[in-house]
Amino acid sequence: MKKLLLIPILFFTIISQISCNNDDDSSTQNENFETLILGKWILTGITDNGVEETLNVCDLMDSYEFNADNTAIYIEHGGNTAETCEPFEDSETWSINGSILTSQFDNSTENATILELTSTVLRLEYTEGNSGNDPDVLIFSYEK
Repeated sequence: MKKLLLIPILFFTIISQISCNNDDDSSTQNENFETLILGKWILTGITDNGVEETLNVCDLMDSYEFNADNTAIYIEHGGNTAETCEPFEDSETWSINGSILTSQFDNSTENATILELTSTVLRLEYTEGNSGNDPDVLIFSYEK
């Protein structure tokens, strides 16, 4: 009789451990992303619907700096040559939920999927388009 009671107890113990592990992994991933994203990231590439864009010297000066207080500064450079690069700075706030990076700026909200985030590589995917009709998929690659 004791053996019959032991089987359901073992079953529920195993199931509860499995379900807890999934929650812990998600929470740990979120904490890792929030730590790994901190710092200054320099743009290294843009892919538009699978096609690598040609970046000029000004584009390669663009940067994203994420701070521990959940603020960020995005600096984009206009122009085509090193002599004509003009920086434009945009301040925003950011948060991460799972693999979604949410940026808020100028009463707008933008979401990006974190495709890769290590201590030296950041790849963000943005999907733009009207209600899913032939969306434009942009992937921005950065390095620290």
